[in-house]
Amino acid sequence: MAANNLVIYPNVPIIGTATLSTAVTTRTVTGVTGLTLLVTAGANGTRVDSIKVVSNAPIGTANSANVVRIWTYSGTGNAVLFDEYPISVASAPSATSVGVAYLNSYVYPANQLAIPAGSFIYASIHTYAGTQDGYNLLAFGGNY
Repeated sequence: MAANNLVIYPNVPIIGTATLSTAVTTRTVTGVTGLTLLVTAGANGTRVDSIKVVSNAPIGTANSANVVRIWTYSGTGNAVLFDEYPISVASAPSATSVGVAYLNSYVYPANQLAIPAGSFIYASIHTYAGTQDGYNLLAFGGNY
């Protein structure tokens, strides 16, 4: 039997959200200890097209250099590191200066992020020295 070579489109759009405010300073974890849930797969699986990272640092406070990590989890065993985003130190957000924002796309066919039913996507940050190192994450995609 030939493999399906046609694009399968999601049925229901989703936006997963998470707020990161706890440091996980390792690149391996036991289970999902310390990680923050971003996306839960739908009954037929889920595709994530992009993940946006936005600093929620208070006005007048610059963020620390950091790394945001994205993890996949099958529901058993340990979460697996999937992707990392380097975060540079930026000027303090103000009325005329924005905070850090980063967008990573997972576009078919080269870089697709699709997870089966019963799976999850988690996130973490490496450094949390205070409120200047908090981040909001938004995952855009759809359930099959």
